[in-house]
Amino acid sequence: MDEHDAGFSALLRGGGAETSRTNAIVDGVRRAAAEQILIHLGTPEPGPRLRMMVRVWITEAEAASLIWLDEGKQPPLDELRTWLVDHFVALLTATAARDETTADGDRRARRDEETARVARATLALEGSQGAVADLTRRILPLVDDAAHLL
Repeated sequence: MDEHDAGFSALLRGGGAETSRTNAIVDGVRRAAAEQILIHLGTPEPGPRLRMMVRVWITEAEAASLIWLDEGKQPPLDELRTWLVDHFVALLTATAARDETTADGDRRARRDEETARVARATLALEGSQGAVADLTRRILPLVDDAAHLL
């Protein structure tokens, strides 16, 4: 998106050339990106919540990228990437936490539990200096401050 900003913006915003064909191509790219993320997470056939979470994050990444271009490519690209990784981890862990609380042994619940399994496996790959550890260090003080709500 950085190197092809005009084309990226035009494609996602329609740019006057929006057709059913271009819409289908963009949707196909989104679906392929979601499938690649799910394969990378080791879950080529995810439950509905994990699939939706990944697709929501892709939508967020697209919107953030368009806003980033509109805002003169600020903050710097590395900060945008880190922020989007933070959001992916936050969405993954929030979805996993919700899935664990709804698991009741039926088939749907077992598929939903998959998100918790994927989150644990993915987060376990991180080292103490990785993005997840950094995000955790930044979030814990906020959670501690809200402990009175429990």
